Amino acid sequence: QLRADGDKETRRAQMIAERQEAERQEAIERRRMVEMAKRREGAVHQLEMNRRQAAEEERIRRQAIVARRTEMLRIQEVAAAQFRSRRGEEKERQNVLLTDMERVRGRRLDELERRRADPVIQGQIR
Repeated sequence: QLRADGDKETRRAQMIAERQEAERQEAIERRRMVEMAKRREGAVHQLEMNRRQAAEEERIRRQAIVARRTEMLRIQEVAAAQFRSRRGEEKERQNVLLTDMERVRGRRLDELERRRADPVIQGQIR
């Protein structure tokens, strides 16, 4: 009877030890799962941060491209306006020069006509 009670007690102690080991292993597994979940969550967060940063960099890059294009168009428009202005000034100078030449030509023709009509000069020519 004592041996049977001892065997029962040994089996009972063994079962308790096995249950405690199983609980310890479950606790270890739960901690491992929690740690993996935290790592996975951290990785997802890092991926989202990387995606946001890449999107921000792309927005800044596109904004810089638009700014460069806008500046180039502005410079081009300024250059075209200066060209038009200079061309207009040059045409105005040519018109003034042409008007001056026509005035001088008219004076010379008037002077020539006056000389032809002057009898004293006509007498000297003969």
